[in-house]
Amino acid sequence: MKLEIKLNPPQEVIIHEISVFKSADEMARVYTAGMSCFHDQFKWVNGVVMMYSAVDPSFNSVFAKEMIDGKVHWQWVSVAPMPKYSERIKVENFLTVSVKDVTYSKKFVEIGRFLYDWVQLKLKENDAYPYSANKALEISE
Repeated sequence: MKLEIKLNPPQEVIIHEISVFKSADEMARVYTAGMSCFHDQFKWVNGVVMMYSAVDPSFNSVFAKEMIDGKVHWQWVSVAPMPKYSERIKVENFLTVSVKDVTYSKKFVEIGRFLYDWVQLKLKENDAYPYSANKALEISE
């Protein structure tokens, strides 16, 4: 018997929520607030740094079917501009966030391209954290 092996990479990544930060430093400060250590890792690709949460396909049969059909769901993505790659982002009190360069992955390169354009749009609209006083008033009303 000959074993057949197939490669079935995702054809679509569906992002349900995107949070944009004005800088990688600001994003690192928010994610490490009140912590003495941070074990997660940011991903860097094509001028942006990101962190995301993928939906576990075993959570629901709908997501399992979607994955088989080539669709991956990300519950949320946080993203910030980071023009040049750096292995670490230093935060106050000697705390650092590790950053991994994921430009080796075609999937991440394409996602990075999409997120880079999204970040540029949101920065232009001043729709990124931290918000200006006027933007904060718009949100709370």
